[in-house]
Amino acid sequence: MRILHIMNYYMEGMGYQENWLPYYQKQQGHEVQIVTSDKYFPFPNYTQTMEKKLGDRNLHTGVYVDKGVEVIRKRSWLEIPGRAIILFSSLLQIKKFKPDVIHLHGITNPNLLFIFPFLAFSKIKLVIDSHTDYQVVRHQTLLNKIYYKMWGLFYKVISWKVNKYLPITEEAKEFLECELSLQPAKIALNHLGVDLKSVSYNSARGLELRETYNITHKDIVFVNAGKQYPGKRIDFIIKLYKKFKTTQKHQGAKLFLIGNATQDYNNYLDQMIGTDPDVYRIPFLDRDKLVDFYSMADIGIWPGVPSNTIQEAMACKVA
Repeated sequence: MRILHIMNYYMEGMGYQENWLPYYQKQQGHEVQIVTSDKYFPFPNYTQTMEKKLGDRNLHTGVYVDKGVEVIRKRSWLEIPGRAIILFSSLLQIKKFKPDVIHLHGITNPNLLFIFPFLAFSKIKLVIDSHTDYQVVRHQTLLNKIYYKMWGLFYKVISWKVNKYLPITEEAKEFLECELSLQPAKIALNHLGVDLKSVSYNSARGLELRETYNITHKDIVFVNAGKQYPGKRIDFIIKLYKKFKTTQKHQGAKLFLIGNATQDYNNYLDQMIGTDPDVYRIPFLDRDKLVDFYSMADIGIWPGVPSNTIQEAMACKVA
């Protein structure tokens, strides 16, 4: 089967669905291509939070191979970073590759508007995934209500051509049904997973790291990893940790906050932490190093905007 993934943004070296789904489809023997833009995702305060890990957002166009999958970067001609909207042409790749299936990433991906007239007269199957849920978007604002209502009306017109909608969680499924009025019969959950070859529990590395930080078997180790900005509610984690320490005085505790923040939010978090020697702030880590910290930790906390690191932590036996 020939599968073409069309996604607004693609970041090499990350653990997202976009990185691993095409890879494993290729491992199953399918022919797989990715068509994407010439930019990385517009993460909040990108320069301060993600540039050190990913580099410049603006990339060159062209063709290259990542983890055995061909990636075609196209020149973008319009971007609205606040909505993670970016427009580029993928029709040429569709005509050249002649896919059996197009997997469009993003339920409100406007690139669909440009390729649908071509798809409507082809035998290509179309599946559309969605990470959109009530935590990710402020659906109650008037502008967003109109925005999603318009998409819902659009899907009513083209639904005959869409084979499946693929939300990643029950809440994302509920969002499609309630906010876009999509037919439940056409919705199938496509849960996120983890590449266990690169992310899995390693007791030896975990114990070694506990020794490095002088952590005893009686200590409870809390961890959070990922981008750090107000929507992630890192301040709430610190408050929770402090509450634990004051109410569970018989129990030792350590907190590891792994990731980068803007200077203002960084200062705010440092003020909250004060001089507590049991709170450790660590810059972004590569996934192989992150495994060590997950293997060391007991409890992971992600109270704000969800992160794919939740699944990775679970794979390392973090509660």
